[in-house]
Amino acid sequence: MEVDFIIEDEKEFYALEIKSSDTVHSRDLRGLKEFKKDYPESTPILLYRGDHKIKVEGISCIPIDQFLLQLKPNEQLI
Repeated sequence: MEVDFIIEDEKEFYALEIKSSDTVHSRDLRGLKEFKKDYPESTPILLYRGDHKIKVEGISCIPIDQFLLQLKPNEQLI
């Protein structure tokens, strides 16, 4: 099990998984769920090619284009 990216700053700790799909399936969340078990302080995020921000099994799933467009230096990821 693995995640694609880990981003950490002085306030937050994120685990990111990126999927090239416009839908989210439970199997897509396995790596994030395992990571969360080992690092409960982390915020898991799945980035995908869909159109809507959704929560699946308690994990934020965000369209990758929306996520990238809202990135700003020195601000929180979500």
